[in-house]
Amino acid sequence: MALRGSLPRLALLSLLASGAVVAATDCSELTQVVIVVDTDLAPSDVDRVDVTVTGPNGNAGDRSAEAASLPLSFSVQAGSNPSADLTIVAVAKRGGADVLRRTAVVRMTDGKSTLVHLSLCRACGATCADVTTTTDFTGTVPSAPSCSGAEERDGGGDAGDGGPPVATRCPGAPREMTLIATPGGKRFCIDTTEVTTSAYDEFLKSTAADASTQPPECAFNTDFSKPQDPGGSPECELSRPVFQLDPATRPDVPMTCADWCDARAYCAWKGKHLCGRIGERTQLDYGAYVNPEVSEWYAACSNLGATTYPYGNAEDQLSASCNVDTDVAPTVCNRPTCRTDAGVCDMVGNVWEWEDACELREGLRRCLVRGGSARAGNPGIYDRCNIGPTGKYADVPINTSQNDIGFRCCADPLN
Repeated sequence: MALRGSLPRLALLSLLASGAVVAATDCSELTQVVIVVDTDLAPSDVDRVDVTVTGPNGNAGDRSAEAASLPLSFSVQAGSNPSADLTIVAVAKRGGADVLRRTAVVRMTDGKSTLVHLSLCRACGATCADVTTTTDFTGTVPSAPSCSGAEERDGGGDAGDGGPPVATRCPGAPREMTLIATPGGKRFCIDTTEVTTSAYDEFLKSTAADASTQPPECAFNTDFSKPQDPGGSPECELSRPVFQLDPATRPDVPMTCADWCDARAYCAWKGKHLCGRIGERTQLDYGAYVNPEVSEWYAACSNLGATTYPYGNAEDQLSASCNVDTDVAPTVCNRPTCRTDAGVCDMVGNVWEWEDACELREGLRRCLVRGGSARAGNPGIYDRCNIGPTGKYADVPINTSQNDIGFRCCADPLN
């Protein structure tokens, strides 16, 4: 077992075999989460499963198991820290590449055990219980659940202290968004991928795409389907009305050539918001752009402030891990190595992403774009989670349309 960090008053217990008993006396005295992971993938599709548990102070430990030895069961125990949120990520791998990934965010309940099942199931859909939880658990650790036919349940349950229910799931289709829990107990959801051309095309075709309903700072934006910046990328200007990317032929590439107001309007249409301040709809201050308790975008990209890149801190792995310095933005989420610990794709490289962080300066409203792009050049300088207003290109006019600026949305989680 590799330990990359430690949690205050948190310790990993030894592996529990499927069918092992968690004594009722222990459960009445301990606050713990029992984790069971299984998969329906054939041995030819997966050779091992890796599980990472992250808490308020970073990584709490890793577990790995060969596919033949699944289900994998183990426990995370909290002594005097009963209110910790744990993010559990299970990844099925084949030859070092990610095959399937599941993420659960669980709040420990004081003096109780919580059982978490993560099923790495290829067939999982809207009715499949790929993540289930059982609070106040005592007794035998069962085998992992079947990968089909189970009714989907919310993860996490109540807060356990008589307070309101803990938000445990995201709006939208399964795995459309990823739930993030900060060390300070805040939670939000972020799109797992950048918004694609096909998704934006649905917005353009809807009756909600009415430019007259925008806030005053977007009065310049008279058409969501056309670039409004005369000095923007020529590629954007020459390919109206669907920018330079055709949703019919390239539906899963990032939507670009959208200015800040286009991005804001699309996210509102989806019932979400442009990623900005955690838990509030006021714009993010520039000074908080690298605060994982304040910036939704930064918290997700940096694994809650722990890393410079989505995959870790090694700059020499950047070009091999993410789509940087290639001059082309490919299909979203095509690089498993460029995912965060929670499974969010392409937060550095690919395309810059608008953030709901703007300032009025010398009569011109400017907003942050984050993460660099495949065309930014100088990997490691621009293609970082902590690129901010001091970086070249990272602070641009609100009406900018460029063929390497896209966006993703955030949302408040559901109870």
